[in-house]
Amino acid sequence: MTIWVCGNSQSRALLKGLGAISDVGADVRAFVLGNAKYELTDFSRIDQGTVNVTVEEYARNLESATGKPYFNKEDVWGLCQGTHNARIFRHEFWNNCDPSDIADRRRRPISLAILDALIEADQKYIKLFHRRLCETGTRFFVVSCPPARADHPCVQDGTRPEAIVYIDKRARLLMKEHLEKLGVMFVDYPPEAATPEGLLRPEYYAADRPGVKDAHHANPEYGMMMMRRVLAFLSSDRIDPLVSRKIGTA
Repeated sequence: MTIWVCGNSQSRALLKGLGAISDVGADVRAFVLGNAKYELTDFSRIDQGTVNVTVEEYARNLESATGKPYFNKEDVWGLCQGTHNARIFRHEFWNNCDPSDIADRRRRPISLAILDALIEADQKYIKLFHRRLCETGTRFFVVSCPPARADHPCVQDGTRPEAIVYIDKRARLLMKEHLEKLGVMFVDYPPEAATPEGLLRPEYYAADRPGVKDAHHANPEYGMMMMRRVLAFLSSDRIDPLVSRKIGTA
């Protein structure tokens, strides 16, 4: 049995962080499944009792990392998807609008019902993926993406940081409620990784790439801290007694 941690590009920090931990003590591996843009499509299916992926990039990376083109039910999966909420708050719509609970009087208030509908549209196929994994008896848990960054370009375009935090927290809450209904565990980001306002601390920002400003991702230091949190979760008996006995104390 292998414990695989994978997901969108936010899992790159987890991969690097895991590689920097010397005392893992178990068969825990990480890889990047692929671009988060495909989370807006029906990227999974059930085929002969197992969950496969329908996106070529996902399929290629899944088989390259694990040797199998499907989510092996003999393994355990930590999925880093569903809480990267930039797709919602980066829309130009929020340059002049706020969620109604925190709306500035000079900006258009957007009701919670509308916000929830936007979040549901964003999370729809990730939730379907989760339900398919449950239906096939595939053991998995969900690993949080890092909180949003204050240097996202949408802030310069007019979106208020308060709105980003509100949207991010609301989307996380709805994802957690979905997982709770399925009986699936969620490993949240370490509280110390966030500012008091709820944004990622700048010391955990990923470095810019040559010619590319990165305003989305966390760095390997965050990844190490997050993976230690994942390992602590795995060593508990909250996911599966067999898994916790295999992991031991990391």
